[in-house]
Amino acid sequence: MGLTIPQIRQNVAARIIAGMTGWSQSDLPLEMFGIEPATLMHKRFVCWIKQNDNTHGIQGRRGQGIYAEEALTIRFSWKIPPKDKLAARDSSDAELCALIELLTVQKDGWPGQMSIHYMGAVPTTNAAAEYYLTDVNFTIQHVLAFS
Repeated sequence: MGLTIPQIRQNVAARIIAGMTGWSQSDLPLEMFGIEPATLMHKRFVCWIKQNDNTHGIQGRRGQGIYAEEALTIRFSWKIPPKDKLAARDSSDAELCALIELLTVQKDGWPGQMSIHYMGAVPTTNAAAEYYLTDVNFTIQHVLAFS
């Protein structure tokens, strides 16, 4: 049985909340997350899925869905303290590794014939250099549900 895009996003967010200590989800869209320092908090994240046109030429049937690939970006923030900036970067990098393992290692599997593959990460800071912002990019392969 396939999954809808909102179901995929909800499954990924639920796994992050359950598996990453102290993390919480932001209700802001990816484009707004990190623009204003007031909108950021330590260990906050946003989950964004960009739908692709890549269906590998496989046709689906009503009630079954179609095989699809989507781009998933997780952006998370990590507070930069006035002192120990290098230690904060190391902590952020350790959380990055834990996030990658959480989403890609198939300990208990994903619903809907879904698999997630790590594609890379892009660390930056916000304009005021108060937070590290890291975009973690994945590819999701799944069966997209038809109604």
